[in-house]
Amino acid sequence: LLHYASSREHLNGMCRSISRNLKPAGRFIGYQSNYDIARKPHYYDKYCFNVRISEQAGDGQPFVFSVTLGDYTSPDITAYYWSKESLESALHDAALTEIRWVVPTPSPDGIAKQGADFWADVMRSPFELMVICRKS
Repeated sequence: LLHYASSREHLNGMCRSISRNLKPAGRFIGYQSNYDIARKPHYYDKYCFNVRISEQAGDGQPFVFSVTLGDYTSPDITAYYWSKESLESALHDAALTEIRWVVPTPSPDGIAKQGADFWADVMRSPFELMVICRKS
């Protein structure tokens, strides 16, 4: 979600909006592009994500990805890179605390179908992370 913020002000505004819509001690759970995303071309292709990000991408810089399912490839989607420090700062400034980053894992069925080796790259450097935090 937060990877669609195109500026620091936009990122801060998104976090304030999330906080405003939570009750005290309410929890926010969202998906966020990985702040440690792999920069190697075609790294995520076998997982249906076509990611194009600069080796030098810094806070607020755009990158493009698309999703391929069978014969269909989505139009390019523009997202924005944010470091862990910037994300956590924006969340904290919006009174969102107890921040945890969770790596999504393949299901047992997915591992059985594809094998553990297939999932190794995306487990080492996932395209997205789950962010969980609580309104203080």
